[in-house]
Amino acid sequence: MLYSNSEESMLIYQEATEIKDYTEALQHQTEASIIGLFQSQYLKTLTVGVGLMILQQFGGVSGFLFYTNSIFISAGFWDSLGTIATVAVKVPLTTLGVLLMDKCGRRPLLLEASSQLYHSS
Repeated sequence: MLYSNSEESMLIYQEATEIKDYTEALQHQTEASIIGLFQSQYLKTLTVGVGLMILQQFGGVSGFLFYTNSIFISAGFWDSLGTIATVAVKVPLTTLGVLLMDKCGRRPLLLEASSQLYHSS
């Protein structure tokens, strides 16, 4: 685009003002720290997050993924097949999980998964 000198200088001035305002806003922000996570306003969120991480360990997926190659070798398959099969299953199911989470929301999915985990134990 062709601008006249006054239009061009006005655009440059507006951009410089935006950059200056953004830099000032960044300087006024406080530094985040780990200790800030333990404030009372974040306690519920932190408890749910850590609780979910602990519950995932009881699901058995971590153990299966760790021993995938050994399981497939002992079953008579070549060792790379375990990795390939795991990825071939995990990628589409993760995509499906993301789409379901966007559509249904987290709470119903977490309640259903918790219920199924409880009943299968």
